[in-house]
Amino acid sequence: MLLDSPVNALLNVECGDIPTVYWSNAQPGNLTPGMIEIWRFDLNSYIDTIPELYELLNDEEKAKSAKFYNEQDRHMFIASKALLKSLLSRYLNIEPGKLSFSFGKNKKPYIQNSFIHFNVSHSGKCILIAVCDEEVGIDVEYYRHMTIQKEDMYNIFTEAEITFIAGHNPWNEIFHKLWTRKEALVKATSQGIPDDLKGIPCLNGTHLVNQRVLNSYASWTVYSFEADEYYAASVAFKGGDKKITFNKSLLK
Repeated sequence: MLLDSPVNALLNVECGDIPTVYWSNAQPGNLTPGMIEIWRFDLNSYIDTIPELYELLNDEEKAKSAKFYNEQDRHMFIASKALLKSLLSRYLNIEPGKLSFSFGKNKKPYIQNSFIHFNVSHSGKCILIAVCDEEVGIDVEYYRHMTIQKEDMYNIFTEAEITFIAGHNPWNEIFHKLWTRKEALVKATSQGIPDDLKGIPCLNGTHLVNQRVLNSYASWTVYSFEADEYYAASVAFKGGDKKITFNKSLLK
């Protein structure tokens, strides 16, 4: 449903980089208001516990996992679902198996009557989960062995964005960084992937965007960072005054 707002009503979208990220060994606890906690998980660390993680899935999730032909894809599905439940259960102080998700616009999951907002992304063998007290979106892309045809860019990026990407050699990394910015922003606003991704800004700086493009009244910030070697990632959130922590944890 589109906002009932003037056709030319504008909001700010600021895009930028976090040049250096330090991943701390931590365990989830109380969520501080105004803070975003980003958690990184390596699928390789959980391969031996896939059977235990599988038991945290509900019947629908278990049935869906059985449809994956590729073993790594199946393991990633199981791990990402189970680790999300395990992580959120620490914040909410309940058992992971008792967590129940509802689904909002474009099937974005949420927990009813909870202050916690979250978003999940995975690529390659990396899982990222962002947790905040407001709407948040996150995206990660593994780009080392990805091949992108230049003609594909014209369906995603504006002429200015394509010119910027073409100025990098190799341009695979910058392509995926800008792509994660668009993805994180549409996930944060529960948009799903719009027909025209060109309307979602991704270059560094502050952009004026029609509210109808994002179906939002709020201004947004998108920051990019390296989740790991060959992993481009971005996180999107309301406003611009938030502390971001980067955490890695081997949940038991």
